[in-house]
Amino acid sequence: AGAVIGIGMGADCFSGERDRETLEGLLLTPTSRTQIVIGKFLAAFSLWPACAAISVPYFVKLTPDNEILMITLLWGGVCGTLLAIGMTGLGMIVSAFSNSNKVSMSVSLAIFLIFLLPAQFRGAAQKGAVAKFVQWANPLAAVDEFTEKLIVNLRTLEEFGNYLLPPVVFTVLVLGVLFLIVGPGLRLDGGLAPLFRWRRGRAVATAPAACLMVLLAALPTMAAQQPASTAAQPLLQISINMESKQADAGDKFDFETVVT
Repeated sequence: AGAVIGIGMGADCFSGERDRETLEGLLLTPTSRTQIVIGKFLAAFSLWPACAAISVPYFVKLTPDNEILMITLLWGGVCGTLLAIGMTGLGMIVSAFSNSNKVSMSVSLAIFLIFLLPAQFRGAAQKGAVAKFVQWANPLAAVDEFTEKLIVNLRTLEEFGNYLLPPVVFTVLVLGVLFLIVGPGLRLDGGLAPLFRWRRGRAVATAPAACLMVLLAALPTMAAQQPASTAAQPLLQISINMESKQADAGDKFDFETVVT
């Protein structure tokens, strides 16, 4: 929810001002354009703490014990904050290049869905080197995998700590593009002209960000076409204790599974 709200609020920051014809007056104020971008970012991001606060009572009610509750609050807060920051900044980058709010919202939603697709991979789509790379490299899919393993399966940070790297890199990259390139070059009109700007004899390019979006768009298709492994699998024999157990939600019980 924080990621969706963040990218939606970010997508309205500059293109919305253009539609309302208020961006010109904002740019004429006695402040730098980078400061305007920072102020817009803080305003759009400010909804995430409210989302996190609303979720806390649900976590307290639904988690079975205090240990899992602390893990949920810690890593849910860390991962949620990274995604909210990154998606808010991404929406603002799209908004800075869009001439209308409709274009900005549509493109931002499309990019968000591209990020979301690998997080929904199931079954054979998760097999193969490409699919596993997509699951790891995509920040939404990485956070989904990381939180599931630590909170649901109670795995350790040492085992799955590498899944924190993609959301961290994504957030740093987005903030770098937003504050170092989009901020100083913010213009009254949008469009793609600022992708390459010549300053003092050298080019400052935001094209790498566009290339990243194209790569992320192509990876889900590559993963879906990844053939399943045809290598011979070792013969497995699984014996499960079928004795029935009657339990309520949150109860703990033992069952026995033998894999030969």
